[in-house]
Amino acid sequence: MIRRWSPAGLAPPVGQYSHLAAVPADHELVFISGRIGAREDGTLAGPDGESQTRQAFANIGTLLGRVVD
Repeated sequence: MIRRWSPAGLAPPVGQYSHLAAVPADHELVFISGRIGAREDGTLAGPDGESQTRQAFANIGTLLGRVVD
């Protein structure tokens, strides 16, 4: 189980998040960042937010598929 907390000595979070989070040592932790709606060739998936969002999620799916490789 992920442990989340906000320690004393800091202002409380300004949103629904915790200042710290930790996963148990026997679990794998994967970070994904910088995903945008670009195709494999680097071009945007389309001119609108919907097509770019769909591509961004497809890109995340591709990354997550590589985690189990």
